[in-house]
Amino acid sequence: MTPKTQWYRSMVSRIPIPDRYAFPFSHPYGAATKIRVWVHGASAGEWETLIPIVERMSDGSIEWIMTTFSRSGLSSVQKFSNELAGKNESVIYAGLSPREGDWLKALTLMKPKFCMTAKYEAWPEWWMSLNELSIPLVIIQTQWRSSLATAKGVLTTFLCPLPKLYLNTPMGKDTEIRKHFPDADVFPTFDPRKDRIRDRMIEREAQTVEKLKPAINLPKPWGVLGSVWPSDLPILMNVLKKTKDTIWVVPHDLSTKNLDKIMSYLPSDLTVIWSKWSDRKIEAPQFIIVDQFGWLAELYSLASWAYVGGGFGQGIHSTLEPGVLGVPVSSGPKRVAEFSETEWLSAQNILTIVKKPKDFELWRESLTISDAKRSFTEIEGGTQKVVDWIKEKLWK
Repeated sequence: MTPKTQWYRSMVSRIPIPDRYAFPFSHPYGAATKIRVWVHGASAGEWETLIPIVERMSDGSIEWIMTTFSRSGLSSVQKFSNELAGKNESVIYAGLSPREGDWLKALTLMKPKFCMTAKYEAWPEWWMSLNELSIPLVIIQTQWRSSLATAKGVLTTFLCPLPKLYLNTPMGKDTEIRKHFPDADVFPTFDPRKDRIRDRMIEREAQTVEKLKPAINLPKPWGVLGSVWPSDLPILMNVLKKTKDTIWVVPHDLSTKNLDKIMSYLPSDLTVIWSKWSDRKIEAPQFIIVDQFGWLAELYSLASWAYVGGGFGQGIHSTLEPGVLGVPVSSGPKRVAEFSETEWLSAQNILTIVKKPKDFELWRESLTISDAKRSFTEIEGGTQKVVDWIKEKLWK
């Protein structure tokens, strides 16, 4: 620890934060009896990337520490830690992470062999602490963003070396990362989430049919509007007014106000809300608004085409799930470049970005509907490649 890094740590420690971010330093964690690995993801999105790696690494030889910094992430961490505990895996802590300024204290207490995170999660004091304690950092599917630039810049300014970095990147994105981190060990692979989506669909196939039993005989083709907002609907209406497709509408926001707003765009005599279908006495609705969480994966697996919402509001949501399943997907333009998978899906002619109603209309007309979806065997195996790489580098 240098005087400069000590000063920085004392400064960020003074920033007030809510009590809910308090890390439980008083818990008796004890000495490690196995390899101890600390996995940190800022939110649920980062944990979607990390979970397949942790699942594949879990063989009884690791003590897991799993942390997050958000409410959505906390739900994911707690659910996943319970799943691991049910498989007799050791999870010594699953909860909120230390605040910036407390990482050195927490890492000294927990003594992990290495830490692992995803994408662009980076905090200067965390990186300082990893360097001071000689703890390597693995980042899964690393993407160059301002957070990485800030962490690197602060450490450089305070004359603090970077921690030892092992950076897994998306395929084709390793050159940029090598430029910014020339001393890092860089390893490009396909996104491990692709393996998890495929595996999850295979596991849930029977459950999917049972879950959708009341609607399984509705006319095909099926279109799925996933994670949509009211701002998406004007772009889609030219198609929705004349289509014969069965349309599943899965709003991102399930508040009554939002559901009512979306409902106002659709013909009332052909539309039902899933949980109230029996009340409407419409035997074969054309538009089904899903007012429950946890349905998108199942619906995408049965869809003939999909539209992913958000691209005409705050920004698109993930197009990876329908895309990996071979479902033709379209979306609006907002924040497309921030998702690494959009470039690959566009190159495969799976994803089409629409900017106005006519674009969406032409896209839907261009689709040749088939029960057979495209298979992408060449993108499989990223998870195992990452795990093998980590063990080769860090199990010494």
